[in-house]
Amino acid sequence: MTYNNTISRLAWLPLFVSLVGCNRDWDAYDPRLGGGGADVGTSASSGSDSGGGAPVSSSSASSGMGGAGGAGGAGGAGGAGGGGGAPQCTIALKDDFDDEMIDPEKWSLYTEGGASVAESKGNVVVTIAPGATGYAVHYSTQPYDVSNCGAFVQVLEVPDPTAQAYAAFQIGTGSDNAVEIAFYQGTLYCHKILADNYTDVAFTEYDPIEHAFWRIREQDGTTFWETSPDAQQWTVQASEPNPLPVVGELYVALTGGIDAPAPNPGRARFDNLNLLP
Repeated sequence: MTYNNTISRLAWLPLFVSLVGCNRDWDAYDPRLGGGGADVGTSASSGSDSGGGAPVSSSSASSGMGGAGGAGGAGGAGGAGGGGGAPQCTIALKDDFDDEMIDPEKWSLYTEGGASVAESKGNVVVTIAPGATGYAVHYSTQPYDVSNCGAFVQVLEVPDPTAQAYAAFQIGTGSDNAVEIAFYQGTLYCHKILADNYTDVAFTEYDPIEHAFWRIREQDGTTFWETSPDAQQWTVQASEPNPLPVVGELYVALTGGIDAPAPNPGRARFDNLNLLP
């Protein structure tokens, strides 16, 4: 099972690169445009992270601190889904969004079509206009090192499951390579994106309580896609050897959009990036 958006969620990156002067091959094309081919993965076979505990320390934008998962560390042993306990590291980027203003040192915005994004009432809110198509992205101004580290976010609201609308939490280089957790039409997806090709690593029926927090982390050469009801006890939805060729400098994005007009598409709301509620 997969989904095909007709909106490019990576198209904001060429604008960002033009601002910072990087010489990377940032491609605005999303293969989900016009039925592009995302490969089908397997349904999620989740393992409970009995090690518990939200990540507790920080990594700077230039280096990551080692995680403490598995038998040798404080995180405890991993569950059936694998991957060990919670890492002792989250990236330095943290925000509760309570100031209701965009901090340009942390965040940049990109919007296209009938979607907008703002910090409002303590949340990042992606609003999708009725009867329109479009997308909006709230993304980190700086890249971060996610080696043996991770990032998580609270997801308070997702778009109408009957609309062709999505909400996503993404970490990637921006050059058509990323990993993400996404909601689309009642399903939670774990994706890897390589050279514009979206692959479903795993998917499962979305549960707003059990999947209230989404986390992506890297540990010892493996990437984990995880969910939690409370940001303390984590379930591994998927894991595999790092799909990204480089885990050193990755951007974080909170995004949402719609690829076919709907009368009441709803919105996406995020809170508490790398912070307990």
